[in-house]
Amino acid sequence: MTQTDAVTTEAVASAQSSRLLRAGPPKLVQKGTKLDFEGNISTLLSGLSETFGTSDEDLICTLLGQVIDAVPNRKTGSREDWNPVVAALHGIHPQDALEGLLAVQMIAGHNLAMEFLRRAALKEQPTPGVDLNLNRATKLLRTFTAQILTSMSRDRFRASVPATSWVEAGSS
Repeated sequence: MTQTDAVTTEAVASAQSSRLLRAGPPKLVQKGTKLDFEGNISTLLSGLSETFGTSDEDLICTLLGQVIDAVPNRKTGSREDWNPVVAALHGIHPQDALEGLLAVQMIAGHNLAMEFLRRAALKEQPTPGVDLNLNRATKLLRTFTAQILTSMSRDRFRASVPATSWVEAGSS
């Protein structure tokens, strides 16, 4: 094994262990006849802060409302709406408020694109409806891809990739 292979293997193992050690997203659970959060308020706030990339409670509430409102066919106040969205945001792991905003847009766009694809696949959907829904889904998925590329170009991703310097022969 070369030194480069050893460094790469070590970096991958470190990234995997940090993901494994990271707490999961906050969960909404059924408690009797009402919905409540697992754990105490401190755990909830810490989890939401990590999920949205900010500790600002007003921004967290706004972003959470926006992303939940963008869930197609949602059931108001349902844990089936809340938990998958928060888990997806938590998985993106935004590092700051800007990445939190981008993550919310990515999840909302992805959910809507999947809804348009579902509609396009309906057996009774006429051809113009199929075309319309596929067109909408395609635009959203292109935006999603662009957002992924934008997030990958941020500093947190550059730090994990070794820098390479090129020097032309004869230059000083």
